[in-house]
Amino acid sequence: MKRVMFAILMLLLALSPAMAATTTPSETSGTSYLHVANGVEGDFFQFNGKGVYVPQTDRPAALKEGWIVLSGQEPVTIKGPYSTIVLQRESILTVGATVSSNPSYYLVAGSASFLMTPPFSGELEVSTPVGIYRLMGPGELFVTSDFAELVFSLGGEVKVMNTITRQITDIPPFTYLNLADPFLNAKEVS
Repeated sequence: MKRVMFAILMLLLALSPAMAATTTPSETSGTSYLHVANGVEGDFFQFNGKGVYVPQTDRPAALKEGWIVLSGQEPVTIKGPYSTIVLQRESILTVGATVSSNPSYYLVAGSASFLMTPPFSGELEVSTPVGIYRLMGPGELFVTSDFAELVFSLGGEVKVMNTITRQITDIPPFTYLNLADPFLNAKEVS
């Protein structure tokens, strides 16, 4: 009996390195939590919910509700469950809800692209000083407030609310909307 137990133990010890090499821990998979994916040398600043600067480490800090990401002269990529956000240069993004089924963000200034991949089936909400944008299910949304408030639906149905006039409109995939347009007419992306 001791020989059988010893043989099983030796077999397990021999196979454990091979099994460990083929599995990826969820902590390093890159999408198990919301984080800046640019690495330690990226051109960005991140601040916690109290406004304190948090330096990037080898294992990226988890962005939580109230955290702020400020991009420098280079775009910043933020990864999370079912999502990839590209914050364009000189932009400011605040993290709202981090629930993977209904995430929300506040784009204070600049431009950002929000890509939600399947199996995402919730609702992404992006707010700006001028509008609230809701992407239903998977798709891509690009919001810019550099010179004018524009929203592009690059896949997926987007509900737009102008927070100044309280007008609500839906824009279909592959169209864009200029919130300065008093009629809120969506135009095709060309």
